[in-house]
Amino acid sequence: MTWDSGSLTRTGNRRTTRLSRAELEVMRSVAARYPRQQIADQRSVTIHTVRNQLANAYRKLGVTSRTEAIRALDEKSPGWRA
Repeated sequence: MTWDSGSLTRTGNRRTTRLSRAELEVMRSVAARYPRQQIADQRSVTIHTVRNQLANAYRKLGVTSRTEAIRALDEKSPGWRA
């Protein structure tokens, strides 16, 4: 897996995967330590939507947990929380 120029784009398996705007917003809330239900309430979506967006972000980042996702984003794209 390689990352393009410090962005939130990952290349691998012959395709480029980029976090969607919604996935990035959810990851910012995760980094702020908000629980899923609060993230859903703040974004006016269902908790099911938040779960799907987290799962998609984890898959795109190649991780399996909140901690790993935050670490991957911090390492590969400093300033992503802004």
